[in-house]
Parts: sequence; structure tokens; C-alpha cells
Amino acid sequence: MIMELSREGSLFQKMKLERKFSESKSARFMFHIMKAMAHMHSQTPPVIHRDLKPENLLLFEGEVVKVTDFGWSAESEEIRNTFCGTQEYLAPEMIRGTGHDAKLDIWTLGILLFEMVHGKTPFYVSHKGRDIRTQRKLIEQNILEGKYALNSNLSEATREIIRAMLHPDKALRPSAEQLLSFQFFDAQRKKHLRSKSQNILAADLNFSMKEVQQLRLELANYKKVNEMLSKDILALNKRVKNSKDANHLEEIKTLKKSNDRLEEEAKLAGQQARDRKEELRRVSREKDNLAYKLAVKDTELENLQADLQKSKDLSSYLFKNTKVGLT
Repeated sequence: MIMELSREGSLFQKMKLERKFSESKSARFMFHIMKAMAHMHSQTPPVIHRDLKPENLLLFEGEVVKVTDFGWSAESEEIRNTFCGTQEYLAPEMIRGTGHDAKLDIWTLGILLFEMVHGKTPFYVSHKGRDIRTQRKLIEQNILEGKYALNSNLSEATREIIRAMLHPDKALRPSAEQLLSFQFFDAQRKKHLRSKSQNILAADLNFSMKEVQQLRLELANYKKVNEMLSKDILALNKRVKNSKDANHLEEIKTLKKSNDRLEEEAKLAGQQARDRKEELRRVSREKDNLAYKLAVKDTELENLQADLQKSKDLSSYLFKNTKVGLT
């Protein structure tokens, strides 16, 4: 089996190094994961991962997160009853054995988001002074009772989305598509649609935008010509239909020829209009691709700026705490 190389490692390794993430960084990571879930759950039948955890999420350049390890995944529109997953990530319906669907992945991502911003899972119970069986029972009890505490320093947007994802009633949990519209992802949606390099992007696309506007004008003109030709054809058809006198046979033939010519022109105008539409779609796709590439570069620039700031802070600290003696 061949897999894409993840030079950044897994989310588990990153969390192990940093312990927990800021809310904005968690939102960036979760945005990629949630879009993947929205795509999987929209399939027919839906694809349920059923084992989402930091170890199964790989990091790539630009803080892009991709889902891996589909060993426990299932494709079904029916309620499933297979018991699977990781202890601290189990959903209430999995423990009760009442059956689960795509909302199981939403619960698991709620656990993951909680762990990102707190540095620990919400239903964790220390093993000190307890055997493994007792610890497991206490964790399951906390899950079923919904016993967890959110840090008071978190923003209301973060608290809101965690509460929604960790709702014990799966029917009341939002879908992945609905969660993408939560306030928690506002910044990510804006960044996805419009990068910070909009001025540079606009400068690079000046010619293309003029071309698009010109194409639109030409398309509008073709539509007008097509409408005029259609009216002329209708008028000619009426004249032909009403011309019953034998003295008008030659005129009728001439009108039929004119009618055929106008129909050919109408077809040509229609084809040209379709060609212009396709050209507009091509230019639009090229614009979207360039916007996406610039968005990725923005993310890389932000990371470089953050690293530079860390270096500056370290240099400042070393300068303040180092005494230089002259001999």
C-alpha cells in the first residue's frame, strides 16, 4: 500500500509537543477535518470514519490536515451496532449499544476539539489508585452523564460549538455541514473565500478581469441578436402562413430562404454564446485556483512570521540576560 508522505507527522505528535493549541489554531486544524467529514457524510451511502483521533489525522505543509486509517470506517445509511473506537472518544450511543450513524463522528470531533484547547480529553479519569476496569467504568459514566468542564477563558464561540458537538442526544447534534457555519469557523471561512493578499491578487488578475467583462458584454450582445433574429423568424413564418395568393409564390420562396438563413444565423449566434460561457467558466476556474494558491502562501507567510517573532523574542531575552565583560 502506498500513502502520501506526511512530512509534518500526525496531529498526535504535534499535540504531544505543544500540549494544547490556541483557539485560532484549533479552528484552522478543525476546519480541514470538518470539511473532510462533510464530504464523507454527504456520500450515498454516507461514509462514517468511527475512529477519529489525533493519531489518525496527518499534517501537511500549510497546516493542512488529512484523515487517515479507515480500518473501522463503514458505508451505510442504516443504523449500525458494531462496538468500535477508542475508550475516551466513545459516544453515549456506542456505550449504550443503541446504534450509531454519521453523528458518531461529530461526537468524536467534539472530544478532539476539547482536547485541542484544553490539553486533555473531557471525560478523562486518572488511573492513580484505580485498576483499569474501574477507570474505564468511571470514564463511561462521565460520558453517559455528560460530565465535563469547559475552561472559563475560552470564547463563547468555542464553548458553543463544543457543547453542540458533545450533545448526548445524537439527533440534536449538528451535521458536519451545519457546524461549518458556526461562528467558531468565521475567520476560516473568510480566509477560504478571500485571502489577505487580495490587493496582489487583484493586480495579478487585472487583465483577466477585463477579459471577463468583455466576454460578458459580447455574450449580452449575442443574446440580443438572437432575440431579434427569433422575432424576425416568427414574423416571416406568419407572413408565409398568411400568403395564400398564387401571385405571392415567389415571395413565399424568398421568405423561406430568408427564414432558413436567419435560422442558421441564430444557431451560429447560439453556439458563439455557448463558447463564450465556457470561456467565462474557464477564466473563473483559473481565478479560483490562483486564489487558493495565494491562500496557501498566506498561511506559510504567517507561519514564517510567527517563527521570526519567536526568534526575535529569544534574541531579546538572551541579550537582556547576558552580561558582557570587557578586558
